[in-house]
Amino acid sequence: MNKKGTSVNIYSEPFPNSGAMPGEGATKLLGLSLTPLEILLRETLQNSWDASIEQNSKPSFEINLRLLKENESIALKKFFFELPPIDSQERQVLEKFLNKKYQLILEICDSGTKGLGGPFSAAEAINTEEDYDFVNFVKNIGSHRDQRNGGGTYGFGKSSLFNMSKCKTILIDSLTSYKKRLQNRFIGYSLGTSYDAWEDHEKKRKRFTGRHWWGSKGNYPNDPKVVDPILDEEARIISKDLGLKVRNHEKDRGTSLVILDPNLDDLDENFSPELIPKIQKKINLRFQEILLWWAWPKFTLMSNNERPMSCYISVFGDKEEIPAPERLLPLSFLANALREARNKKNPIYLSRPRRKLGHIGTYVDESKGDLYSDSRFRNVLEKTLIPEKLGHFALLRPAELVVKYVTGSILDNNQPQWAGVFICSEEDDIERGFAKSEPPTHDDWKPSSSHDLSKDQKKLVGSAIRQINKEVRKLSGEESSDLELDLNSETDKNSIAWLMDDIGSSIIGRGIGGADGSKKPGKKKIKNKITTKLTKPTYFKTSFINEKIVAEFKMALSGKEGKNVQIDFKPWILTEEGKVESAPNGLKPKIIKLNSSNLYDVNEEQIQNQINQNGEGIFSLPFVLQKNQINIDVSVEIPDNVVITLIANLNNNL
Repeated sequence: MNKKGTSVNIYSEPFPNSGAMPGEGATKLLGLSLTPLEILLRETLQNSWDASIEQNSKPSFEINLRLLKENESIALKKFFFELPPIDSQERQVLEKFLNKKYQLILEICDSGTKGLGGPFSAAEAINTEEDYDFVNFVKNIGSHRDQRNGGGTYGFGKSSLFNMSKCKTILIDSLTSYKKRLQNRFIGYSLGTSYDAWEDHEKKRKRFTGRHWWGSKGNYPNDPKVVDPILDEEARIISKDLGLKVRNHEKDRGTSLVILDPNLDDLDENFSPELIPKIQKKINLRFQEILLWWAWPKFTLMSNNERPMSCYISVFGDKEEIPAPERLLPLSFLANALREARNKKNPIYLSRPRRKLGHIGTYVDESKGDLYSDSRFRNVLEKTLIPEKLGHFALLRPAELVVKYVTGSILDNNQPQWAGVFICSEEDDIERGFAKSEPPTHDDWKPSSSHDLSKDQKKLVGSAIRQINKEVRKLSGEESSDLELDLNSETDKNSIAWLMDDIGSSIIGRGIGGADGSKKPGKKKIKNKITTKLTKPTYFKTSFINEKIVAEFKMALSGKEGKNVQIDFKPWILTEEGKVESAPNGLKPKIIKLNSSNLYDVNEEQIQNQINQNGEGIFSLPFVLQKNQINIDVSVEIPDNVVITLIANLNNNL
């Protein structure tokens, strides 16, 4: 109970009979190509930008790392008067944080955006003319947010907020417009680990997902414990008591996300205010560098001499505006390339049918490599993102947030540094094709690995990537041919096939193994000969089975009826160096289920018994070929936040 009678209730989510995603499942679905802090800042800035589209004012993005004052700490303890059940891990970590002598929070807030609007209930039918940002951000997991020319979705990326909190808990304070009036909304949210606990007034223990909310009791007869956000004056009181950004008027519309007990490298359990002078500048520069490297276009002057977005960083009271990229080496090279791409004078095309895929801009430094990166980061940070010399091509969608960099080479000091930028077309099916080819962290384009892309969209994205790679080689001094390529030539078809296979091999479920028993290329085929064939394992979907994250693969076996063959199955983990057997946590991917056209239905215990006997980690099954092809489904448990593949080798010499 807060002052003025504001009542705060907790709701701990039980598993329904139909099943649900456990809290830990949602926090393990992000890739490992970026650090947790990079994912956090990329995702939150991207969400802020998307929320600013079609708004009337310039968006502002702010980061504020601070120590709670004594009165703010008391207010926080009042808000969390009710804690999760004693059986839950979140109870322990929250109590630990609330009892700390010094309590740190990381605020990430925006203004000039629309806030988290729409209804509170996830069960409410969707009205296409209404926003569902609150439900999709606060209650749902993995929901698509269909925003034209936006950066992403309210999907799994928001789990980065909880991953950055040592107690897996955040506060959400938003001012939005709902039913034609401004409305303040305040709610607490914890995304933890599933657990068993006694349910009130019941004589048996129940399973809980690990998700908890703190708010005001909603009006749900079938779910009387479910909470909704605290609203308006009561929300403003709580926000003010915690020292958060004041949101009273239309100009204040936006959202503040408060990460409790932030898990930053320079903040350990021995933190005290005396350490602030030693770590203040380092943390500030780390925030600056990440935002500059991944979002510099949002701070780069446009043709009207305005910046798309303002950005401020405050670390223990030291507040700074982010530096202008065009005044900072080597980002100034990228800013020059962006200017050219924005002018749309250098398009690239798909040849047949002729489609404009987007526009590129390039800049070559005429100083022949004598200019080096600004030293402000290198002099303070042990490891920097911004390179000392630049040979990078930035890939953007129309939202102008960096998806990834394609890197070239600077062969010697006499070779100039260079920068390139590609912005994909705003044409709806093309922009959507690039968006759908991105993984949950929005840090790559992998068209051959996306199951949401049409065949034409895969061709569009693949063609753009291939042409960009060619331009990178040219800028690196490795190739001097024209940028435009003929997609219908045999050489270019082979390049596309190679590129698609290379891109596709690095996503969950991409099957890259599997001998099919066919003749080697170049040998003359014998007509009418029936060969035994096994298709490569193809990723089908990712599921949650008995709280395990499982990748499901499909393949087909065919050949001469009555022939005896054997298939050897083995899952692997894919890394940049190649295939490995174990994840960073020491566990291996495991085949836990196989079934095939009414011939086999093999469970985990049977599979593991055979694998343990042969000692090679290979599961083998004999098959007698049928008149019709045999469809085989294999389920593989993913042991950690890793990329896996399944190898299936055919032995038809039995």
